[in-house]
Amino acid sequence: LQYWVWLNSVPKVGARTAVQLIEYFGDPKSVWEASELELNRARFLNKNQIHGLLDNLFRAEAEKHISDSVR
Repeated sequence: LQYWVWLNSVPKVGARTAVQLIEYFGDPKSVWEASELELNRARFLNKNQIHGLLDNLFRAEAEKHISDSVR
C-alpha cells in the first residue's frame, strides 16, 4: 500500500503516467526500486518526472507520512 500512496503523490506524475509506470515495471514497489537508468529507459517519462521519482527528500517525507498513518 505504501508504494501506491507514494506513486500517486509524486510531483509531476499524474494518474496516466502512474498507470504507465505500473504497466512498465509491474507494480509500484518496482517503480520505487527502479534506478535512474531504468527510469530513463521508460521513454514516456520526462526528466522532471524522473527527478520527482528519485527525489530522496520527497521519498523520506512519503515514508514518514506512511509510517505515521500505519501507527
